[in-house]
Amino acid sequence: MTELRRVFDAAVKDPDGYRIVYGYDSVEKNYIVAKRTIIHSYVVGYVPGTKDLAIVEVVGDPGSLGALDPVYVTAANLQTAKKDLQRRYVVKTTDGAKVRFIVLPKVPKLLQAAYVLDVEQRDEAAAFGEYFDTLR
Repeated sequence: MTELRRVFDAAVKDPDGYRIVYGYDSVEKNYIVAKRTIIHSYVVGYVPGTKDLAIVEVVGDPGSLGALDPVYVTAANLQTAKKDLQRRYVVKTTDGAKVRFIVLPKVPKLLQAAYVLDVEQRDEAAAFGEYFDTLR
């Protein structure tokens, strides 16, 4: 989580006050002769007691992680925040951004082989679940 915090702090303006969790999503593309799975990794920052989120997509390998531009969510631009049938968190904003991700307490070894980062965040995942319920 230390490296994820460093990446988050570098990407987000005013990162103080944000708690973070690691989330990921996988997208499957089916072609005629093959199937392709794309993994997206995120650092999701939230401020308890507010509707402020900063969602940063993480790229690279452990030890050399970088970040794409963050998606900022506030009470003013939050359109919906819900869980879908696959138990992924789905956040939509009024300006058209949509991010979906899963937050696990511990990433299983099988998923680590599929380029999902090795993260253990039992307390953080539970706290984020409680926080997310306040967004609905």
